[in-house]
Amino acid sequence: MAHTSNQIDQAVLDGVLDACSSLLTPHPEMDTAINNALHTIGSAADVDRAYIFQVRRDRDGTDRAYHRYEWTAPDIAPEIENPALQGIPLVEAGYGRWLASFRQFRPVFGSITSFPPEEHATLEAQSILSLVVLPIHINSSLWGFVGFDECTNQREWDESSIDLLIAISLALGIALDTENKPGDFDGSVKTYLRLVEQFSQTGNQKNKPQDNTSANSEPVTT
Repeated sequence: MAHTSNQIDQAVLDGVLDACSSLLTPHPEMDTAINNALHTIGSAADVDRAYIFQVRRDRDGTDRAYHRYEWTAPDIAPEIENPALQGIPLVEAGYGRWLASFRQFRPVFGSITSFPPEEHATLEAQSILSLVVLPIHINSSLWGFVGFDECTNQREWDESSIDLLIAISLALGIALDTENKPGDFDGSVKTYLRLVEQFSQTGNQKNKPQDNTSANSEPVTT
């Protein structure tokens, strides 16, 4: 049975709040906080897989994606140990569209069948039917992306559900940044709570048109 996003918005919102509480609380092990957050929001959003990739730029200028974190629902095959998902050259592998969207703070979402043919192989190999993927930025620079897969049912992602999930990508950026700046949690939490309140009050807001969105972010260079 196909998912109807409107039926789970409240569950997603509750999951967002719980996950953000985990991310934005001082934590001795950020990896644990991130894994807990993926478990919480993945379960609440009723998806099959939730994950995080980090994007790094090689010395030769190649933007590569590395699979860092993952949660999967029962009976869904994990991909965290898949060597094909480590060091993916995004443009060369056919995901230049994703990279361009992420740099402009835009999500990628929909049924895989609606995606360009060059994007199908890697996604179909993971049994993905539909997904939503959102960029993670730190100080306006692209750090990576967080994604949510459906492997057992098609799902139509509407703006209200995506807006709620954007809150997770914002929280991840703040948490990852704060990890590198110990002692700055108070300001981060206050900033984030204002953002969450905005999302909870405007769940039906529309995403900005592409030509009204701009960014000059660059991925991490190694």
